[in-house]
Amino acid sequence: MVCIGQSALAGSIVGWGRQVVDSTEFAQKNHIAFSAGGYHSLALRSDGSMVAWGRNYEGQATPPAGNNYIAIATGGWHSLALRSDGSIVGWGWNDYGQATTPNGSDFVAIAAGWFHSLALKSDGSIVGWGS
Repeated sequence: MVCIGQSALAGSIVGWGRQVVDSTEFAQKNHIAFSAGGYHSLALRSDGSMVAWGRNYEGQATPPAGNNYIAIATGGWHSLALRSDGSIVGWGWNDYGQATTPNGSDFVAIAAGWFHSLALKSDGSIVGWGS
C-alpha cells in the first residue's frame, strides 16, 4: 500500500495499491499528519484523534481512543503516539520492547523503526528503547 496526504488537497488522503481503504474513511478532510509503517499507516486528525489502516496482525493498526494526541509514528509492526501532556503511548508488536514506552511527560517528538523507537525530550536529549 502507498498513501499520500497533501495539504494542497485540504488534508485529503489519496491512496493506491493492493489494499486501499474505502475512501469514505477519509471523507472528513481534517488530517494534519500521517505515518507509513511496514504494513500499516496512521493519520492524525485535527481534533487529536487517530485513524489507522492496513495489516493489523499485531494490533498496530488499532490506535487507542481519545483525542489528546499531537504526533504519531509507525514502525514495522508497532505504532506510537505523543500525547498533548508530553507522554507517549505505544501499541502493536513488542517482541523487542519497541512498543514499551518510557515514563515521563517531557517528550516533544517521536520516531519508530522496525525493532526500536526514539523520543526527543524537551531538554534536547534523545531516549531510545527496543533492540
